[in-house]
Amino acid sequence: MAEAAAVAPETVYATFRSKAGLLEAVVLAAVLRDDEPDEPLERRWVREALALPDPRAQLAALARHTAETLALTSPIYAVMRAAGAGVSELEQLQQRLQDYRFGGQAQFIAMIADGRSLRPGVSVEEAAATFSALASPELHHILTVGRGWSQERYARWLERTAVAALLAD
Repeated sequence: MAEAAAVAPETVYATFRSKAGLLEAVVLAAVLRDDEPDEPLERRWVREALALPDPRAQLAALARHTAETLALTSPIYAVMRAAGAGVSELEQLQQRLQDYRFGGQAQFIAMIADGRSLRPGVSVEEAAATFSALASPELHHILTVGRGWSQERYARWLERTAVAALLAD
């Protein structure tokens, strides 16, 4: 990797400290994709999505953005899963990234739920956990790589499934 970047391996390790540090930087760069704030609710696309007129449109916007992000990050997660079995540093990284992903998704869902939009009996916590499971890099990988779905098919599926599972009729 250092050779491809035309830098010394020592430079890569000095910058990222470990393979896990490098993988984390790559995932976060793919998630953030621009120079907007790291805080999820301060990002432009989130503000635009939350300004949409109804919870269905808002959740659909979250699903579409998440599908785009998964197209970039799912292969990286697959590498981490393959290389990380039994490697505590990579397992800890996967947990940190999962917590980061869940936290942002939960904040968004709490904003759109506003106590009235969720399917009866579904709490904000359950809705966030459900969305996080549906929008996991693992499931994205299974459907797009294992089942051969196109990215567009996955995005449409995530949008329909999230709206059907989480929002009241």
